[in-house]
Amino acid sequence: KSLASKAYTTSAAVTDCLRWLTSEMRQHEQPTQPKPAYWKAAKAKFPALSQKGFIRAWEAAAKATNRAAWTKPGRKRGSPTKSIRRPS
Repeated sequence: KSLASKAYTTSAAVTDCLRWLTSEMRQHEQPTQPKPAYWKAAKAKFPALSQKGFIRAWEAAAKATNRAAWTKPGRKRGSPTKSIRRPS
């Protein structure tokens, strides 16, 4: 592959990922899964996508959809946590 072809493919992957993430964010007020799971799904859908491209698409989609909850770090409110019970 030529360098121009590779750059186009990567650029197209970022654009396609942006469309997909924008659609996901419009459908859901908050993420339905952790960000790494979205990265894994995006990489499967768009093999030419780089992690930096995914992050750019993520941030652009969150801004375009005005979904601040998608950009907040840490565990989401109401997410289940594993509880450890001590024996009585």
